[in-house]
Amino acid sequence: MKLLKREGQMLMSLFIVITLITLSFTLASLSQRPSDHFFALFTLDKNGKTLNYYPNNDTDLRRGEELNWYVGIYNHMGSIQYIALRFKLLNETLKSPDITTNTPSPQSPFIEIRHVLLNNETWITPVDWSIANASSAHEDVRITGVVFNSLYVTENLDVSAKRGYNFRMVIELWVYTPDDGQFLFTWMSSNQTNSVWNELWFNMTKTS
Repeated sequence: MKLLKREGQMLMSLFIVITLITLSFTLASLSQRPSDHFFALFTLDKNGKTLNYYPNNDTDLRRGEELNWYVGIYNHMGSIQYIALRFKLLNETLKSPDITTNTPSPQSPFIEIRHVLLNNETWITPVDWSIANASSAHEDVRITGVVFNSLYVTENLDVSAKRGYNFRMVIELWVYTPDDGQFLFTWMSSNQTNSVWNELWFNMTKTS
């Protein structure tokens, strides 16, 4: 797994989006009980919206075709938090994170991005990625390499899908817990265990 530390300046075109997202979460938090703490995780397209995640709005990707996303996290935990975004490549049969049991996908991440979040801070990081290596055999399409924020990655990426359909990018939020000295997939709020993750589905039916 590659660990990325990205602290670059955000694009000015996202300023309004960040402001609106922060405002919406702040207003929502006012209706919460004072003891309620939470994170919000979201993924935006290259225009800072949730409409067009894929080139030409086509989910059937090609080798080398770049996708430009923004992944954001809002911290309403009442304190500074050290978080990790873990990116995993899955097919439709590999186990997803489970919202009922608050357990992560057992698939290993191929990239991890860490960041320190102030309380009530919304942080958005660019995610530019493309499929670098893919092959087909029989009826399976196998992805074995991606370029992620200019970094070539092959670790934990040997994933295949029938005829190239129903791959998915899973983004999990992990939170550092000083008492345990490690990142955990869950956090506690009002005596309840919580977790959050995103996923976006895509196909790759042609490897040439």
